[in-house]
This record gives sequence, structure tokens and C-alpha cells, in this order.
Amino acid sequence: MNAKKNHITLFLVILAIGISVKNIFTNFNIDSAFQLVMDYRWAQGDHYFAQMWEPYMMSTFLTAPFVKLYLVLFHTTTGIVLYMQLIGVLIKAGLTLVLYKFIAKHLEDVSLARAMAFLFFLIYPKDLPFAEYSNMEMYFTLLLGLTLFAYLQSGRKWQLYLSALWMCCLVLSYPSNLLVAIAAFFVLVFYGKIRDALLFTATCVVAGAAYILLILRHISFARLKESIHGMLAIETSHSASFLDKMWLYFLDAYKYALLFLILHILTYGIAKLFLDNGRTIAGDIAGFSVTTENSRAAGPTTALGFNRIAINCTGFAVVADSFFLIEAVAAAIYVTLYQGKYTKFAYALLLISLMMTGFRYRKLLSDKSKMLYRILSIFSVLNFLSTILLTNLNLAASFPYLLIGAVAALIPMSNGVRAAKETAIAGDDLGDVKTLPANSNYRISALCRFTAIIVFGFLVARSCILIQPLSGEIPTLFQIRGLVKHGPATGIVTSYMGAYMQNESYAEWQDLVPEGSKIYLVGDAVDVLGYLYKESEVAGPSTVPTPGYNDSIAAYWQQNPDKYPDIIVCSCWYGETALAPDDWMLRYLETTYPATTVVDGKYWRYYIR
Repeated sequence: MNAKKNHITLFLVILAIGISVKNIFTNFNIDSAFQLVMDYRWAQGDHYFAQMWEPYMMSTFLTAPFVKLYLVLFHTTTGIVLYMQLIGVLIKAGLTLVLYKFIAKHLEDVSLARAMAFLFFLIYPKDLPFAEYSNMEMYFTLLLGLTLFAYLQSGRKWQLYLSALWMCCLVLSYPSNLLVAIAAFFVLVFYGKIRDALLFTATCVVAGAAYILLILRHISFARLKESIHGMLAIETSHSASFLDKMWLYFLDAYKYALLFLILHILTYGIAKLFLDNGRTIAGDIAGFSVTTENSRAAGPTTALGFNRIAINCTGFAVVADSFFLIEAVAAAIYVTLYQGKYTKFAYALLLISLMMTGFRYRKLLSDKSKMLYRILSIFSVLNFLSTILLTNLNLAASFPYLLIGAVAALIPMSNGVRAAKETAIAGDDLGDVKTLPANSNYRISALCRFTAIIVFGFLVARSCILIQPLSGEIPTLFQIRGLVKHGPATGIVTSYMGAYMQNESYAEWQDLVPEGSKIYLVGDAVDVLGYLYKESEVAGPSTVPTPGYNDSIAAYWQQNPDKYPDIIVCSCWYGETALAPDDWMLRYLETTYPATTVVDGKYWRYYIR
């Protein structure tokens, strides 16, 4: 048995390595480039709020030191993309190992630990291995949950302080995760002592205050307020009102709710046929909530202490949920194949399905397992809510932020499967209660294995086939036609146009942009990787690919006259700029910016002073 488990583990490790290699070379897009350029600014010495008015600049604390190290060692940006992709995979692998060891130690279930670790490693919220802010949310949500649980089990104060550190890192990754901090406070009150909650909060406040003081070393408080105002004015892609966003989310949510209702109706019909006699116990759906402790006093028990009547209920539940997950996979495959622009909804279907399924078996858990499950699930849901408060993504594209909750759902699901495998054998004297057919044990076990293969098989196939290109629609691995041969993204394989535009733009910049120039890239959905084509200085307030252009940019240059650009480069398509005729930036370029030379390239227009 141990040899078989070792072989399974080895197979999963080899599979994970293969997927990681593929992701490193194929999954890099405009969001990854944005994070990389923010890291580059920090490495060059730009300071938060003083020179950097980036909406996600605080998230550079994890990756920027790696960019600095690369620049110091190699004195070039060539190849830096593959290097940072590798760093992202290694960080995820390290956290996966932590999760595996933690579950194997605290819950004493190696099979569960293996499944949770593999699911965590397999999924990225944006399908990007780069350690950008969406992945960092997953990193620190997981670390916070595990460390807080460890403290509540052991009472060691250093674990409480470490939890507070992870909480601070989570807020830096995405500020609205203050919601998670509130949840952490009440978790400590509920499971520990009010003193623990206050100490946790005080540690977070002290660490946050120290961080603010570090920022104020480079900027006055008055100027800090001006910078925040300017940053919010430039960042227009997240400017929709709260009520407007909630209405759009509601319009999305009711469609998903209808889909899940249909899946559940199909599920119970199929499960009834599968078990022949179907729901043999009146009110068997209530069996989902039968606790282990209560069931022991209710009648005959199995070797593991599960009440046999409850097991009949659980057996039906496991069969029903197995078919539910298989149906969710079928729907996800349809979305992936025929609704390409909704490809993230494939993740949404499975992650939500896993969370719903796990929730139904929560009361089969021991107190210890239930605590960990609750902590991770609550943090994950609030993590998701924190994200949709600020993001400009639709609801389907935001659901992958429930990753930690889906991973936690495997804890109660594993208990449900164990209970179902102990299904009572027909003929036992359980009064008037009918039992499941004699071969149910085998059939349920086989169905559970089949379901696991289907769910993980789909996730593996999706991770292997879909890529995140540098530009254009999301293609598959079989549609890759281009290789980036020069510049920071050297070695990336992507769509034909993505690679062609990188190679052509890089060659063009070598002729037109002098080394060490101060550059500002403008346009609509700007490819900010251009900042790294040469050793240049970012000469604008923000490198966000979709900024709004207004008087705040001129105010930035008044605050930072040393950041006034030598060259403003506007994205274009063979002479046609990406800016609207009445855009503030285009008017500024034509009437105010002292350009002595204007050169039209293939994909850029260069205003050189």
C-alpha cells in the first residue's frame, strides 16, 4: 500500500513539474508585465507615492528584491521574464510543500494532504505563475490560515506574531483584505481568548505604522495626500461605483445560481438510478448534517464510529455529489471549448462545486479538522469579497480567488468518502430502515475514484492546454506559433502576433531610443514590457496598462521635474494611434510636449525631445 501511495505521489510530482515548465514558457501576459515593471521601478530606486503612483505598488515587496538581484548580477533585463516566472513557480512549490507537510502532520492523512497540495499547486487565479498580487493573495491567505490554526492548537506566541505578519503581507498584496483581518480577530475571540485577538490586532497596527513611517521618509504627509489623490484620478479602470458593480455582479450571479440548480436536479435523479433503491431513508438529505458524536448514540456503528443509519444517508450524498461534480466538469468542458471568453468560468464551476460539496459534510469532521476547515473557508470567502470590491473583473473571472476555500473543502469531502465506504451491508437488523444494496460499498468507492480522476483530470488538461499569451485571444498550446527571440521576454513561446510584436518592437527601440532615456509609455492597453527593452527610466506616475490621462499627470511632473520624459512613446497600429482624438494625452503631445522629432514605427509612435 505504501509503495502504491509513493508511486501516486511521484506521478503527481512529475505531472506538476511538467505543467510548471509549460507555464513558465507560455503563461505571461500584460498583467505579469505590469507587476514586473513595478518591481523594476522599485529596483531602480523609485519610492512609493513619491515617484510611484501605482495602484498595486505595495505588492512589490515580495518580487522586487528578486528583480534587483537579477539586475545586479547580470546588468541587463534580457531574459528577466523567464527568471521571474521560475521564481513564481518555486514560491508556489515551497508553499505547496508547506501545505502538504502541515496537513499530513496535523490531520494525519497523507492522501488528503496530497490531494490538497496538488489542487493548490495546480490553480492560479489568473493562470499566471508570476508571483503578482493575485497569487500573493493566495499565498498569504493560506499562510495566515495555517499559522493561526497552529497557534490555536499549540498556544505558542511566536505563531500568533507570525500570523499577524502574514496578515500585514496580505493587506499589502491587496488592501481590501482588511476584511480578512476582521475575520481573523473574531476567529481568535471564538476559538481562543480576547487577549489573543487584541495582541494580534496590536501587532498588525504596529507593523503597519512602522511601514507607513518608512514611506514617509521619502515624502511629506501633505505630498502623500496629493499623490494618493493623483493616483486615484489616473486609475480609471476601477472607477465604477459600488452600486453599479454590485448590480453587474447580481446579473451574473443569478445565471450561475440557475445553472447550479439545474445541476442539482439532474444530480439527484441520476444518483437514485445509480443506487437502485435510491433514497431509502426518509429525509435522507438531512443525513448531510448528522454529526459523528450524535450518531454514535443513535444505533449500531461501524469500525470508525460512524452510525450506520447516517452512513446510508452519507452514501447517497456521496453518490449524488460525485455525479454533481462530474456534471460540473462537463459544463466546464463546454465553456472551455465553446465559450472561450468565459474560460475562467470553468474554474468557477469546479471551485464553487467543491466548496458546496465540502460544506455538506462539515459536521462529519472532528473538532480539530472542523476548525481548520472553517478558518480556511471563511478567509477564502472574504478574500474573494475583498477582491471583487476593487477589481474591474467580472464575477466569473473573480471566482478563482476562492481557491483556498476549494482546497479546504477537500477536508470534509474526504470524511464523507470514508463514511460512504463503510456503507452498511444489506441484511443488518436496523429496524424498519432499509439499507443500501449489498454491492454499494464497491460501487461508491469506484465512483469516488472515478470522480476524482475526472475532476483532477480536467484541471490538469486545462492547465496543460490553455496558455496566457502576450497579446490577443487566449489560444491553446496547439496554436502557439511564435518565439520571442530578443529582450526581456526572450524564450517565451506565445501566439504568432504576440511574439512578432515583441521582436519587431525590440529591434525598433534599439535604433530609436538612446540608452538611459527617461520614457513614458501611453495608449490603450499598453504593452508596458517596452520599459525593459533598454536600460531606461520610467518617467511617468503609473505603468498600469489602462490608465486615464488627465491633469494629474502634469501635476506629477511638477512634483517630480527630474521625471519629465525624454521620449513619450504612444502605442499605435501602423501610424494610427491608440488614443482618441479628444484624449488629454494626445492634446498634450500635440500642443505642450516639446517634441523635436516624431517617428512612426509599426506599433509605436515616438515623440522625442
